[in-house]
Parts: sequence; structure tokens; C-alpha cells
Amino acid sequence: MMRPNGTHLGELLSMWSSLGSRARVTWGLVLLSLLLQFPFLNRGISLHDEGSILTIADGLRNGEVLYLDRVTPLGPLTYELMAFLMKALGPSFLVGRVFQMLVLTGCIVLVHSILLRVVGPRAAVLGAISVLALKPLAFPLWTMVNYSQIAMLLCLASILILMRYLSRPGASWLLAVGVGVGLTLLTKQNLGVVLAGAIAVTLVLDGWNDAERRLHPLAARLGLLLLGTVAPVAVVFFLYLTAGAGGDFIHRAVLGLVYLAPAYLVPLPGLEPWAVGPQGAGQQAFTYFPAPLFNLGWQGASWVFSGATALLIEYLVKIAYYLPIAAFILGAYSVVRTRGSRIPRATWSALVLITVFGAGAYSSMLYRADWAHVMNVYPALIVLCVTVLARSAERYSFPWWAGIVLCAIWLGAGLATTAAVLAVYRTPVDMPRGRMLGAPSRARETARVLAYLDQQRDDERILILRGEPLYYFLSGRRVPLAFDLLMPGVITPADDASVADRLASIDQVIYNPQETPLVPSPIVDYAPRTAAVLAGDFRVDRMLSETALILKRRREVALPETVEVDLWDRFYELQLPSERIVRESWIMYRVIVVQLEAEGARTCFSLSHRVGRGEAISVTPLSHPDTWSARAQGISMSDVMFEISIREKSPIKKAMGVEERILGEPGVPIRVPLDAFVGRSIEIRFCAGPSHGDRAVPTPERVGWAEPSIVRGARLD
Repeated sequence: MMRPNGTHLGELLSMWSSLGSRARVTWGLVLLSLLLQFPFLNRGISLHDEGSILTIADGLRNGEVLYLDRVTPLGPLTYELMAFLMKALGPSFLVGRVFQMLVLTGCIVLVHSILLRVVGPRAAVLGAISVLALKPLAFPLWTMVNYSQIAMLLCLASILILMRYLSRPGASWLLAVGVGVGLTLLTKQNLGVVLAGAIAVTLVLDGWNDAERRLHPLAARLGLLLLGTVAPVAVVFFLYLTAGAGGDFIHRAVLGLVYLAPAYLVPLPGLEPWAVGPQGAGQQAFTYFPAPLFNLGWQGASWVFSGATALLIEYLVKIAYYLPIAAFILGAYSVVRTRGSRIPRATWSALVLITVFGAGAYSSMLYRADWAHVMNVYPALIVLCVTVLARSAERYSFPWWAGIVLCAIWLGAGLATTAAVLAVYRTPVDMPRGRMLGAPSRARETARVLAYLDQQRDDERILILRGEPLYYFLSGRRVPLAFDLLMPGVITPADDASVADRLASIDQVIYNPQETPLVPSPIVDYAPRTAAVLAGDFRVDRMLSETALILKRRREVALPETVEVDLWDRFYELQLPSERIVRESWIMYRVIVVQLEAEGARTCFSLSHRVGRGEAISVTPLSHPDTWSARAQGISMSDVMFEISIREKSPIKKAMGVEERILGEPGVPIRVPLDAFVGRSIEIRFCAGPSHGDRAVPTPERVGWAEPSIVRGARLD
């Protein structure tokens, strides 16, 4: 017989009350974390980081071998773990999202447990809740599955176990710490090295703090740590060795870092103000602002990039960057000052561990100090900052509510960024492997590419370049090469030759020509042989979007029958009233480039032509591949108007102002039949400028007319 719901509720309340106060706080943090993370679950479309992990894991799920069939310069644990989860639960991107919810929740619980050992319960709760703010502030990296956050979880777990060892020494605890270090090395190598160094320093100083200072116990400790570290690494290496990928494991996961780090150097932000400068925060906002705020500005909220609000955002960001450095100094001072004092030895050693690991974690991201990478290590920095502030408050009678104010500012920033996440990432993209909500422009581009892939034959070998492997996973297509990413640092000079040779088996390429901090240089700079084959064997067939050019083998591209007038070749015969018009080659397009006037005027060039039968204008408006930087300054391509006007050169028609106007948008080919003007002389005028006559473009932006020509027998689709 079923009992009423009230009875179940009473049992739950009874169970809750039976828990100790610490257990209630822990479970409260777990429930709060899961509840507040839920609205983020399917928001954000990460073509690069999440896409690579899911695509590689999907391949492993289907029998591929990491490092042999799939190339990555990172440790294998994240990929193998996701492959296991997708075997058990199915290939949905939500598998990784839910797992990441649990990873962040685990970090929150571990931060609370660590802080309880060095500060009071009130400060421990504030520190744990502060970690939850990383969900919006670091979006999307603490929302999607990622090796950096899994590595941080392992680091925090290892630190907690070491604290347990320091208070109650036991060989099994130290072996467990070593295993944690080994697993971290197998997840994110540089953070594993930092963790190993911090633990070794702590053990040495803890032994030095022993009155007897005996060398033999210290050597035994370090030996147990080394044994625990080597064990999981050796097991994984043996498994890859038996699968025929032992050498590839060493080459990619160890030596591969030599190529990866130098390709993405990003310095710490300077202290000079950006937001009040003539260009606003500009490119700095892309690199150093939380992604939701940057995307909010991209969509038209210009206050994100300039003005008082932008200045406030900028200096809150810089405080988040530089406050930990002050905490390192205060932490080191506290360690030196309290050595030999009355505080328990285990507590002093824990302070050493927290300070050294915090400093090491911070230094581990200095090779690429953009906002996302700082947020990756922020749980360690929160532990350090809370520890320093709480212990300083205890020593110097610092009011406890001041810590709450600092926490409130941090959480307020998280709340404001949450509002930006909900406002920006709301456009749905439906697909068999899950429904995602993205920023409008990204969602439209993703839907367009997925629709195109759905129309292609299953056996069509399609290569997606250079950093959008999520399309493979969402469309269920296999990666035709060993590389799901063709980016600086991932591909070595030797790989370039191999990829160039393998392009002979590729039917078509979806190519992203844009240069961003994720792909900071053109392909010809780091893969010249591959670039040469692409340019020689492939031609642009169409443009799905500014980030997705369809390249097909030259024999397969449906071209116009004849080109009657090639405006790019006859550039110097055009009427060019402005020095702001030049011709350049953009990726695989020949483009007549227009530098927009800063004061808002349209920039035009024109051609006189006598029309023959079957002729048409053929051209594609484009924005420059680097338009992300212009957009970061508050410009979207909706602010730019492309217009073609056709006017007969007859004096009467010219006096009457009779003309035909055609508007274009970036990336959409224009085909204008000229049948109405056969046998007549016309003037064709190509103009680009602000979409509103009274609205000046805030900064110059380069746009272009790609492959402009007059053709006969043109495709009119």
C-alpha cells in the first residue's frame, strides 16, 4: 500500500535533520550547485574545444586508437573517459555537459573541505560558493566537458588527500596522492607538473620543519609519491604500447607540447585603460573579457566596449588577474612568519601547499593568459585568496563582513554575467545528438553547415578546417584524417607533409578563413604544403557563411561557361574615385577591397559595359577574415550595406534617374541577369557603406567584392 507523499517528505526531513552540520552544508552546496547550473546545460556552441573532445571520443567509441588514429597534444584521460561514457549513455553532447556539472560540483565540495582545514566554516562556505560563480564568468569552459577542469578536480582531490596525510601520516594516503598526480599528468600535463612540484616542495618543507630533520623518512616519502605517480602513467603507456600507439603516445602527449605552447602566447593584460581610448576595449575585450559580455557587445550593446560601464568591467577583470599576485605575496609572508610558531605543523604545511600550488597554477597559464585560461585555474586561486584573507582577518582583527562584501562583488559579477548568458545564448539549433542554444550568429552558421552536411552523401569524404570539429560529432561523420584540428601547435612541420599528401583522398573541404586568437595565423604560415595543395587542387564552390567556405576539387565545381569581363584583372580600367579601394587575394578569392570611410560615407567604384546576350553580373560581398576584431569594437556586418546599381548611359535615362538596385549581404553570392539591357551601354556601380545614412561607422572596416565579373551562361540559382 502506497504511503501519502507527506510521509515521504517527513522521512526526507528526518534524514536531513539526522545529518551532522558539516554533512548538511556539503549536501546543501551540492544541491545549490546542480540547481544553479541547470539553466546553462545546453547553452553555448563550442565548435573548437568541446567539439574536439567529443569528436575524438566518438571515434574512440567506434574502435579508433588515440594518438594512432586520432591526434591530440593533450593527455588521454578526458578522451578515454568521454568515450566510455558515450558507450554507456549514447553519443549526445549532453553527456559531456552533465558530466561537467558534476566536475564543478566536485570542485565546490573539495574547495569547501580544503578550506575547513585551514580557516573557519563561514569562510569555507564563502569560498565554495565563490567557485560556483565560475560557471557564468568562465562560460562556456566550465559548462562543456574540458580537460582543464577535470585536471583541476584531480588537483583539489590530491591536495585534500595530502592534507589528510599531513595530519595523520600513512603510506596508503601518500600513494593515493601520487596516483592523483599521475592522473592529472594524464589529463593536462602542465598542471600535473605544477601539482607534483607543489606536493614535493610541501613534503620537503614539512620534513624540514621536523625537529630531527632526518633524510631517510623524507626520501621514503618522495619515493612513495613517485611510485604512486608513475603507476597510472605506466599502465596507460603499456595499454597504448599493446595497441601499437606507444611511440605516438610519447610523440604527441610529451613532445607535442613543445609545439603547442609557443603558438598561443597571450600576455597578462596591461594596466593602462582600454575602454576610454579612441577604439574602446576593442580586441582586448575578446581576449580578456568574459565571453558572454563580449558576445553581448558584439550583438550591439556598445557599452560593453566603451564608456563608464566598460571601464568598470575592465578594472574588475584586472583585479581578478592581479589580486592573486597580492595573495601569493601575503601567503608567502604568512608561511615565513608562522614557521616555528604555535600553529599545528600540519596546518603550517597546508598553508605551504596552498600557497605554492596557487602560485604554480597561476604561472601555468601565463603562456596564454586570456580570460578563459585564468578562470581554468581560479578554484586554486580562490582557495589561496580566502585562506589569506581569513587568516589575515584573524590576526589583524579584520572585520568578517568585509570578506562577505568581497564575495558579494564576485558573486554579483557572476550574476550579471549569468544575465548576459541567458540574453545572448538563446537561439536553438536542433540536431539528432542534442538541442543547443547559441548566440544568434553562431546558431545560424551552425544550422547552415549542419543542413549542408545532411545533404551530402554518407560516403563523401569531407574535411572541416581549421578549428570546428564539433560539426563532425553533430553530423555523425568520421574525420577523414588523423587531425580533427588543423591549427598552429597541433600540426607539426612533419604533419604538414602528411596532411598535404592525404588531401588527395578528400572530396570537399569546409574551410574557415578567419583568424582569431584560437587560430591566430593563416594556414600558409604553419602548414605551407597543405595550403599549396588546397590552393592548387580546390576552388571555392560557394560560401555558406563567413566562416564556412565550401571548397571542391576544380573538376567538380560548376563554373559559369565564360567570363566576359573579369573586374579583378581589369582593376585599373575601373572608375576608382578613392584610394581606399585596392585589390587583394583573400584565401581563395580574388577581391576588390573597400576600406569603409570612418565618417560614414559610402565608398563606390564603377564599370561601363555594353551588354551582350546571356550575360549576368556575378560577385560575392565579403567582410575581411579579420572582421572579428572590428566586431569587437561594436561593429556587426548588419551595419554594412552592399549595393549594386545598374543605370543606362543614355542621357535621357540618366537624367530621369532610372536605375536598378540590388542589395547584398556578406557571403551570399549575387547573380544579376542583364537580359533587360542587351545591346545597351550601362554603368554598373558597386557601393559599400553604413546601412543607415545618418549612422557613421565607428571604426574603419575592410569589406570586399569577391570574384567580381560579368559572365555568360551564369548559374542563376
